[in-house]
Amino acid sequence: GRDDWSSTWRSITVPSVHGQDVLDFLVTSSLMRPRYMIRLFETAKRRAINMGQQRIEEPDYDSALEDLGWTVIEDLDLELRDIVRDADLLLFDVAQLDGACGLPELRDAVAKRVGATKVVDRVIDVLLWSGAIGIAPMTVPSFIYDCGYKLRALRSLMDCNPDAEVCLHPTLRNLFAKKTKDVAAAA
Repeated sequence: GRDDWSSTWRSITVPSVHGQDVLDFLVTSSLMRPRYMIRLFETAKRRAINMGQQRIEEPDYDSALEDLGWTVIEDLDLELRDIVRDADLLLFDVAQLDGACGLPELRDAVAKRVGATKVVDRVIDVLLWSGAIGIAPMTVPSFIYDCGYKLRALRSLMDCNPDAEVCLHPTLRNLFAKKTKDVAAAA
């Protein structure tokens, strides 16, 4: 029964990652996408096995999270490629906004790659729809999965709160923060 599952789960993984329940970590880090959640867990498991460990440890999840971040970037690049020639560069431009910015800063960053056209809104819609960015009118950001995958709800949140912050999803924010630290340390 339930006790069997709990003891089995505890035998294969740490109970938490940076203070967050491991299942919550897997769900939130995966941008609520089942394929990303499976990939995140499988990558952590594979790393633990390769390291000769008996169970998945926190560093395994950290490494898997970084891998997932790059996968999300690649997937977004493919989604944006039809509307933005240098989509991969655009994502790095957005990441340079330090994880959160105002809507005008986001629009400026996108416009630098696509020009000041209606394409800016199309790019923002893709970023919103994918869960790569969310809107924080107060302190807690709302991502597409927080509003039933209703893009209009996020758009309305942006329109009604022009001073709201636009936030990069933590999986991407952590990836870019780590890379920025790595580059600074190497300099």
